[in-house]
Amino acid sequence: MSESPPPLAVVVLALSLGVGLLIGLVRTVRALRLRPLPSLSLPRWRRRAPAAAARAPRPTTTKATRKASPEKTGSSPAKPRGGFWSVANQLTWVRAAAFSSKPVMNKSEYQVFLLIEQLVQKRYRGCRLFAQTSLGEILGSSDQQAFKSINSKRIDMLIMGTDGYPAVAIEYQGTGHYQGDAEIRDAIKREALERAGIPLVEIFPQDRTGAIEDKVIKAMKKKRGRAANH
Repeated sequence: MSESPPPLAVVVLALSLGVGLLIGLVRTVRALRLRPLPSLSLPRWRRRAPAAAARAPRPTTTKATRKASPEKTGSSPAKPRGGFWSVANQLTWVRAAAFSSKPVMNKSEYQVFLLIEQLVQKRYRGCRLFAQTSLGEILGSSDQQAFKSINSKRIDMLIMGTDGYPAVAIEYQGTGHYQGDAEIRDAIKREALERAGIPLVEIFPQDRTGAIEDKVIKAMKKKRGRAANH
């Protein structure tokens, strides 16, 4: 006895289930392809550590710091106070170095110095003549940039008045004087002294004794005239 074929409704239902399963399988495979693989990186706080380390500035080294390094010297120096140019470091460097004396001035300058010294002793009792005087010791300014511009500069000679204040500044312009930036440095000295009311006398190699004395006398009169007006 032959079996009768299944009803049409059963066939349609079976086909619908098969198609649904196939569509579901395709969607599952596609979703797996698009989904990123799980990250195997370190925890968040560990991932940030290299970036922070990269941002940290590298310590700078110089020849002096490398020479003073404990790894090279085998010593353990005390921690410096106040930075690299601290007074403690300066004392250490001075103690480790050799020093020798230098002439205060050359022969030509010294001859001019002796001449002016005799003139001061003869005409200006109580005044004194100094050599190689720092402008930072005789001039002051509330403008720090201006003061730093003159602080390390010197004048060859200075006549100090009886009141202890600078009276006349003297520069000896020798044969090898105008080298490098000497002209601009002289201009800075000249401007600063003029603003402070201190006459500047410039002596040249061709100046004779009488000419040098006349320049100094005129400068002293000019200074005393300014003092009288004030």
